[in-house]
Amino acid sequence: LRKAREAEDHSILLRAVDRIARQIELQARLLGELQEGQTVNVLVMPEWQRVRQLVVEALRPYPEARAAVARVLRDAGA
Repeated sequence: LRKAREAEDHSILLRAVDRIARQIELQARLLGELQEGQTVNVLVMPEWQRVRQLVVEALRPYPEARAAVARVLRDAGA
């Protein structure tokens, strides 16, 4: 790497960095530290936003219940 740096051969440096990154990823997989799969955050989905809005609107005639539901949703980060 030192010779590549001195010769300003960036392709060797980039390949070395890529190799190191792949090694770190492999190590994380083997140790179970890398979460596999896709994560879906339903809280940002338009469907959830609509359901939340409908629940709050349905509770409009019941201010205490509406406040309680709103508080629980807020505290849960929903």
